Amino acid sequence: INDIELFNNFIQKVRKYGVKIAIDDFGSGYSTLSNILIVKPDIIKIDGNIIKNIDIDKDKQALAKAIIATAKVLNAIVIAEYVSSKSIFDTLKNMGVDQFQGYYISKPKEYI
Repeated sequence: INDIELFNNFIQKVRKYGVKIAIDDFGSGYSTLSNILIVKPDIIKIDGNIIKNIDIDKDKQALAKAIIATAKVLNAIVIAEYVSSKSIFDTLKNMGVDQFQGYYISKPKEYI
């Protein structure tokens, strides 16, 4: 986002029409906790690179806890992608994640 003020004005306008704002792949690239505070999204989807091995990686757990805590203050729904095992699911559930996506939940399905 080059012009955060312009972006924020846009978000405020579209919210008046019932549009929900989501940040996908949060925690990858240039996304930061400070961006969450500015954008105040309705949904935050945590990047799969943070979720992989989160059940055994204390550093990833600390990062996810910070993201989840910030999201809760903003009343945002937290989605975890890349949930590939019961252990990862249980870890994230105990952390307060709201929704889950990944092979543990369901493998991709083809719809006609």
